[in-house]
Amino acid sequence: MTQNQPVRVKGGLPWWLWAMLVVATIVIGTGVIISSAPVDPDEVFQTALKSFDAHDQPAFNKALATLKKTEGYESHLALLLGMQASVQNRDPLALDYYNEAIKHDDVKPLALQKRGAVLTKLGDYKEAIAGYEEAIGLAPDTENLSRVLLARLYYAVGALQLAEKTLDVVKASEPENKDARGMLAQIKLDQNRYADALEEYLAILSSPGAFSSASPALMSGYTRCIVKLKDKERLRVVSDEHIALLEDMALKTAVQIELDDIERFRKIVIDGASTETSAVDTKVAAARIEFAAGDLRNAEKFLNQCLEILPREIDVMELAVKLYAKNNQPEKLAIAQQNLDKLLDIEGQRIALLKEMGDNIDNARQRFDLAKISIDLGKFPDGQKWFGVAVAIDPSIAQECATAAEEAYKNYGLHIPFTKPEETKPEETKPEETKPEETKPEESKPEEPKPEEPKPEEPKPEEPKPEEPKPEEPKPEEPKPEEPKPEEPKPEEPKPEEPKPEEPKPEEPKPEEPKPEEPKPEEPKPEEPKPEEPKPEEPRPEEPKPEEPKPEEPKPAE
Repeated sequence: MTQNQPVRVKGGLPWWLWAMLVVATIVIGTGVIISSAPVDPDEVFQTALKSFDAHDQPAFNKALATLKKTEGYESHLALLLGMQASVQNRDPLALDYYNEAIKHDDVKPLALQKRGAVLTKLGDYKEAIAGYEEAIGLAPDTENLSRVLLARLYYAVGALQLAEKTLDVVKASEPENKDARGMLAQIKLDQNRYADALEEYLAILSSPGAFSSASPALMSGYTRCIVKLKDKERLRVVSDEHIALLEDMALKTAVQIELDDIERFRKIVIDGASTETSAVDTKVAAARIEFAAGDLRNAEKFLNQCLEILPREIDVMELAVKLYAKNNQPEKLAIAQQNLDKLLDIEGQRIALLKEMGDNIDNARQRFDLAKISIDLGKFPDGQKWFGVAVAIDPSIAQECATAAEEAYKNYGLHIPFTKPEETKPEETKPEETKPEETKPEESKPEEPKPEEPKPEEPKPEEPKPEEPKPEEPKPEEPKPEEPKPEEPKPEEPKPEEPKPEEPKPEEPKPEEPKPEEPKPEEPKPEEPKPEEPKPEEPRPEEPKPEEPKPEEPKPAE
C-alpha cells in the first residue's frame, strides 16, 4: 500500500515553508522602505519639546539623536540642548546654546524666552527685558506668554506698575489666563490692596474644581484677603470645605476666630504650641486663640514667645496691644502701642517706596532702601532679595549692601523693649557685692597697731631664756593677716617678711602646736600662759592683728 506523501515543489521543500519565506520577505522589504523614508525634522522637534515638558528623558534623547543627524536644524538642536543644560543648573552653558539658537528665525521667539529666564537667574535684568520685548513682536501666537514672563521679571526687580500694566494687556486679550490673573493678585496683595486682589483670586477660583487644584500660595493669598475684609460668607466656605488646603496654622486659626468657632482647633493648636519644636505660626495661632477664648494668662505666655521670635511682626504687636489693654497692664500697653506705631510707620514707608520705584528698573539706591526697610519689618527673605537686586543693578554697592545687612541683623529686636521686673533684681545685688569691698578698708585698720610692733621688741633682750623666744614666734606671725584664717596651713607667707631676725626661720618649719604645748608645763609662770590664751585666737577670723598685741601688754606688767 502506498502512503500519502506531502506535496513537494521542485527543490524538495514543503510548500508551506515557501509561503513563510515569501511573507517574511515582504515584511522585511516593507520595513526597509519605511525606515528609509525621510523623517520630518519639525515633527521630531515638536516631539522633543513635548517629551521635555513630560519629563520623558528616553524620548527626548531619541529626538536629540535624530536631529543631530539632520542638516539645517542646528539651531533647533541648540535650543533643546540649552533647555537640558538649564534644567541641570548649568546656566552659563545654557546661555551659550540659546545665543546660538536665536540665530534661526523659526526658534528665535522661544529661544529668547528661554534665554530671558537664564539671564534673570544670572542677574542681567536689562538684557532679559530686551529679549522678552523682542520676543513679543516676533511671535503673535506666543506674545501673551512673553508678556507674562516679562511681567514676572518686572515684579522680581520691584517695578510693580510696569508689571501690572503688562498683565492688564494679557487680561484684556485673554481673560481666562490664570498665570496673568495670579500674578496680578499677588502684586495687589503686596500693596495691601485686598479688595482688588480678591477680584483676581475669584476670577481664578470661579471655575469648577479650581479650589482642589489651587496651589498653597494661591489659597493662602485668597484666604488672607477674605480675613482682612471679614467676608464671613466666603470664610465659612473655606472653613467647611477647603481648610485642609491651608498650610499656615495661624491663618487657619484666623479663619475660625472670625467665625467664632475657636473650639474646632483650640486643643490641637495649644498642644502643638506647647512643644519645644513647634513652628512660630503655631505659637501665633495659640496666642490668638487663647485671647479669643478669654484665657488671658495663657495667651500672654504664648505672646511672650512670639515677641521673642517675631518682635517686628505687625499682627503680633496688634495682638499685644489688645491683650495688654484687656489685661489692664498700662505700662506694657504703652510700650506695645509705641512699637506698633513704629512698625505701621515703617510699613507705610515700604508701600510708598514700592509705588515710587514701580515704573523703573535701574534705580539701585531705591532697592537698597527697600531692603533695609524689609529687614526692619522682620522680612528677612525680602531684604536679601532686594539687596541682591540692588547689587545686580549696580555692582559697586555690593560692600555697602553687605555692611548694611550685617548692621540690620545686629539691631533686630523690639524697637522699644519691655522693661522686665527681673532686670532690677541684679541691679539691687550689685551694691551688695560692693559691701565686702567696704570691708577691705577695714583690713587696713589693723595696720594701725603696726606702730605697736616696737612693743614686742622689748622681749628681745629676754632671748637668752630658752622659753621666752618661743612666744616670740607669734610675733613674726602677727603681720600675717591671712594666717589666722587657715591657722596653720599658711606658714610660708611670712617668708616675704623675713627681713626680721633669721631665728624664726628655723622655727617656722616646726609645727606651732607643739610649741604652745611646751608652755603648758610652765604654767606656774603666769607670764607664759597669757600668750597662750585662746582669747586672741577667737578674734583671728576678725583679723587678729589688732588683738595679738593685747597679750603682749601683760609682758611689761611683769
